[in-house]
Amino acid sequence: MFREIFEAKMTDDSAISACKALVKNGDDKAKEFAQGLLDYKKENDSFHPNQIAGLQNIMKNASFQMADKD
Repeated sequence: MFREIFEAKMTDDSAISACKALVKNGDDKAKEFAQGLLDYKKENDSFHPNQIAGLQNIMKNASFQMADKD
């Protein structure tokens, strides 16, 4: 219950948007991770909660990867 209260929620649309930004702007590992999430979503019509937690961790700890480099 504690985890559910403090764990940030993310909609599928916001996760997809974040993944697309990482695919475009992230380093190689982040791009690979984000593309894997997009592929998983396409195949399974949903994300796994651990994938979202990983995505949120990238967004929190490496915001420079989300920045548009153009």
